[in-house]
Amino acid sequence: MKYSGLYNCLTTVYKEEGLKKLFLGGIHPRFMFNTFNGMMFLFIYDRFMYKINEANNPRRNTFN
Repeated sequence: MKYSGLYNCLTTVYKEEGLKKLFLGGIHPRFMFNTFNGMMFLFIYDRFMYKINEANNPRRNTFN
């Protein structure tokens, strides 16, 4: 078994491949891209649903 844990895996890849390969190789770029896209989707969806609910149920201003 080449790796004995997460920390050992990261240090071994860093020693053998370098810093560029550690952060920009393999699944990391795709994972970061999908995470960013997911966050943007949820943010936009949340704002959209808020505006739809606000249009369907307008709040009354009780201070006037």
